[in-house]
Amino acid sequence: MVTQENLTSQIFTVTAIIQKKHPELYLLLNETPLFLSCKKNNVCIWDLEQYLESIKIQLITFDKVN
Repeated sequence: MVTQENLTSQIFTVTAIIQKKHPELYLLLNETPLFLSCKKNNVCIWDLEQYLESIKIQLITFDKVN
């Protein structure tokens, strides 16, 4: 079962990998189109899944380029 806690953990893991392997890409994460805003009251599972997929794709693409 996918939970908010599980997705948040996965996001943290991918973000940590990006920060370690590609610090230049890590700086750009705030510019990711689907960034979870503090102004949004209800972050749903779909939002977290979309953000996770987005940063995974960025990491895969950046790994291929470098």
